[in-house]
Amino acid sequence: MASGMVRSKRDRLKQLRAFCAAAGFENITRAADRLSVTQRAVALQVRSLEDELETALFERRGPRLALTQAGRRLYQLAQPLVADLDSLAEDFAEKRRELVSAHIDVAVAPVASEALPGMVSRHRDEHPRVHIRVTHCPISDGLRHLADGRVDLVIGPGVGGTDFAYRPLFRYELLFATSDEHPLAGRRRLGVRDARAFPAIMPAAGTYGARFEDAVCSRLSVAARVGVESSGWGVMKSFVRAGKGISVIPSCCINETDRLRGFAIDGHPNGHACGVFARQSVARPVRDFIRSLERET
Repeated sequence: MASGMVRSKRDRLKQLRAFCAAAGFENITRAADRLSVTQRAVALQVRSLEDELETALFERRGPRLALTQAGRRLYQLAQPLVADLDSLAEDFAEKRRELVSAHIDVAVAPVASEALPGMVSRHRDEHPRVHIRVTHCPISDGLRHLADGRVDLVIGPGVGGTDFAYRPLFRYELLFATSDEHPLAGRRRLGVRDARAFPAIMPAAGTYGARFEDAVCSRLSVAARVGVESSGWGVMKSFVRAGKGISVIPSCCINETDRLRGFAIDGHPNGHACGVFARQSVARPVRDFIRSLERET
């Protein structure tokens, strides 16, 4: 480096920006157009850099420039740095937008309601200024809210016939649930005939959607002796735990603290999907929230 020559960081950036533009286009004129400066300004910045580094960076062949071996090496080092600096303002603006408080409106079908707190815990830690507002409703109502723009996404069982983007999150089974002291509690598996001998604790009609109710009531034929109907899993599980009947409850809604026994249902296929519905184009906070849900399941 030439002795006594001191350059400010701003001058160095100008030099490197001019050099990278000239190297990328292999042409002074196009580099000047790209930087919105004169050709002479680009040529002077490049010459100044060469003088400071005491090495030729280009082989000049008329209007076309060819990098020397030293020039190629410098370009490999400098181009990513210049690109990052040039995009700094835009990147910083994007990061500032991420820090701004945001509201995400979520409609949650009952089948996903008890799994939701665990799925959003990490997102809340990573995005403390994002406020999540939850509406608890049947999947059909949630999808109507999504179509009307009242919510940003819907979490619930997979359904067909929608124009929304759908991403599966987890799968669950429908289980017969009894209390630990129930006469059936010692059985390994239960069939529909076993269940029909006892009162049923069922979801209230219209609470969980036609598909769920068909699976629970019609297909499993346990609605003949309905003892209690409820619109909440907590109430249903309380009645079952108190020995007032048995129920069919999604496996994702039964946890170790419930003190319930869950049994696979003999003679019926099982396995149901639960996922997230969203519009095709969503805002950045909503997109991050969906990705967080996918990581947690």
